[in-house]
Amino acid sequence: MKGRLKTAGVVVLFCVPWAFLAPWWDAAQGGMLGYLVMLLGLGILDRLSLRGRQIWLGAAGNLISAAVSLCFAKGFLGEEWNYYFKPLTAFQLTAGLSAAAVILYFLAARSHGRKK
Repeated sequence: MKGRLKTAGVVVLFCVPWAFLAPWWDAAQGGMLGYLVMLLGLGILDRLSLRGRQIWLGAAGNLISAAVSLCFAKGFLGEEWNYYFKPLTAFQLTAGLSAAAVILYFLAARSHGRKK
């Protein structure tokens, strides 16, 4: 029961649009704290899924977070934000952060698998 509750909590936290929150926080608050929150949030969740030997959970969670982030970026970071992230648009930055998070997770999972 406790393991299922932990897994459910990780799944819910993976649904947070981590890659969206970073540029949104940067544009709205003018600080880099959002990027740190994104790195820590995804790092902890990735570590929990790898440590619990639930690699599928981390993979699915990162993909869900990327999809939710892209939907939020399309809806909330419109044309008025594009000047802020030159030479990229807000959507491109969010897509790049999402892709980087997914790639880093798969590299970490591959490395984790070799250690066992």
